[in-house]
Amino acid sequence: MFGSLVRRFVHDIGFTPVWTEQPTIRMRAFVRDAPSRRHNKYLRKVKKMVPGLVYDARILKNRIKIAIPFSDIDSEAKKRHFFNKVYQLDLYESETQSEPSQSVKGLVTQSIICVNNEKPMNVNFMLFQEGRRYRLMIPLILDFQSSNPHILAGAGLDIQLTHIPCVWQGDEKIPEFIYENIANMPLNKSVTIDELNYPPGLEFDMDLLPFDKVVYSLSYKQKELEREQK
Repeated sequence: MFGSLVRRFVHDIGFTPVWTEQPTIRMRAFVRDAPSRRHNKYLRKVKKMVPGLVYDARILKNRIKIAIPFSDIDSEAKKRHFFNKVYQLDLYESETQSEPSQSVKGLVTQSIICVNNEKPMNVNFMLFQEGRRYRLMIPLILDFQSSNPHILAGAGLDIQLTHIPCVWQGDEKIPEFIYENIANMPLNKSVTIDELNYPPGLEFDMDLLPFDKVVYSLSYKQKELEREQK
């Protein structure tokens, strides 16, 4: 769904993260003609731009075809917090235009990445309006695994979901991830989707998964299954 930039954020980061308010990042976006494979190839190789769309989830016909300079988007695309992030898109009709024709807020929903060099090949943005209800997939971080005594003793962690389907109906400061400290997680414990530590304003999507869906669990049985599969 999110392309090859999606990584498994299930690892030790060694500290309790703090959600901070980040300023909205502005990006230049040039309105382009009707897309074609030849035109997109020209944009990438000659113009050094990344083709994409800005679309309205409620009215799918409302879409703006855009191209963003590769230099503007490359550093953002390599960041962990790229998807589900709102950007201020300044729309230009041409490269010679000094001021944007309009500015819109776009939420990154999809990015197609070239596997060989990890360069973004396509990036789509959903029009963002504060107060609307958005369905998002939020990464899960399970931290301090190396500090858990049961894991150190050989128990296995069974991770069934690395991204949690969530609902957000707030402003543009969407939480980057869902954080779980499992240093003191007991053996034979299962954590369901309604037991996660959601940041304020973020809720799991009850339309997609039941509240008792297991997200991760800790047991020696899981370690035995891993050995059998090798």
